[in-house]
Amino acid sequence: MPLDETLWQFPVDYMLKVIGRADVDMVTLVSRIVANHVEAQHCHSIKTRPSRNGNYVAVSAQLYLTHKDQVEGIYRDLSLQRDVLWSL
Repeated sequence: MPLDETLWQFPVDYMLKVIGRADVDMVTLVSRIVANHVEAQHCHSIKTRPSRNGNYVAVSAQLYLTHKDQVEGIYRDLSLQRDVLWSL
C-alpha cells in the first residue's frame, strides 16, 4: 500500500519496530534491510528485547528518513521475510 505523504513530514526521525523469531539473528536481518534503504550514519541505534518466554525478539531501530521511498522499501523488504512476524 503506498504511503500517504500528507501524514509524514520528511526528513523525520523514525523508530522502526520489528518482532521476529528468537532463533533467527533478527539484528542482522533488520540491519541488512535497513542498510539497503538508509545510509549508515542515519541508523542511530538498534536495540533488542527478548519476549518473556524467549520465543521471540523485538528489534527497535532509530532511523533518520529523508523520503517516502525509504519507508516503503523497508516495509516491503520486511514483509518478504518469513521470520519477521510483525513490523511497525
